[in-house]
Amino acid sequence: NIIITIIISSFISNLIIKIQENKYENMYHDGETLSISGIVIGNKEEKEYYDRYEIKVINKKYKNTKLYINVSKKKQLKYGDKITIYGEFKEPAQARNYKGFNYKQYLKTLKIYGTVKIEKIEIIAENQANTLMQISNKIFLKIKENIKITYSEEMSKIILGIMLGDTTEIDENTKEEFANSNISHVLAVSGLHISYIILMATTATQKMLGKKLSKIISSLVLVAYMIITGFSISVVRASIMGILTCMAFVLYRKSNTLNNIAISTMIILINNPYSLISTSFLLTYGGTIGIIYFQKIVEKIIK
Repeated sequence: NIIITIIISSFISNLIIKIQENKYENMYHDGETLSISGIVIGNKEEKEYYDRYEIKVINKKYKNTKLYINVSKKKQLKYGDKITIYGEFKEPAQARNYKGFNYKQYLKTLKIYGTVKIEKIEIIAENQANTLMQISNKIFLKIKENIKITYSEEMSKIILGIMLGDTTEIDENTKEEFANSNISHVLAVSGLHISYIILMATTATQKMLGKKLSKIISSLVLVAYMIITGFSISVVRASIMGILTCMAFVLYRKSNTLNNIAISTMIILINNPYSLISTSFLLTYGGTIGIIYFQKIVEKIIK
């Protein structure tokens, strides 16, 4: 039964990868002029000479394809804007040197096909994105705004990284200082953050609703947290494992950490098989499995 399961799952996974590869290759036409409609599904990323946004295409030919668009700083877009664009498609660059950074492979881990350099752009309508995603984005921006008001500029950037995993505004020197201090993991949302969320949600609701309902509430809070933080791999991994642990308590089952890891891995890879080559994926799972297997050995050494 195990051998048959492995053969079937291998066949299905290879078929999915083949379909995905064909889809990407059909989209890659470097220098092609595109005239498409889409919805903005990402907040502005400020670059030196332009602003970058993420959009989801709604045209039939490229429907649900995700692209980056480079827009002049004079043109401001908002999350949920429905737009029509006209511009040149830029195929992502591959690694030029042996084992160098492969930008094309990196974009595949984000399910993004490439970049369009905009020549013409028109906003057709506002608030056209998924309602739940728009609400979560507003919450994210509100939290970000409140943190910036409350703390100094430098401190607010670090707190954003610790709370929401948003390190886009942290300068390279600060990141290097965290790395040299061996505490870079603090800036990546992980099991520690999820544990605190479960603890706070459970403590706040347990007396009023009971243990079972408090665990269900904690699970819903984790789902909301995943949406607000943009479904980054480390957040999804830790949140799914947290939800499975809570549900095991509700259903009177014993939670198995390795089973939880396997289930979270399967969910992430079904959504995007290219996550397997993502640095975030390798580090979050490598770190978690390493802790599980070496915890007892390290405890003995310390004692």
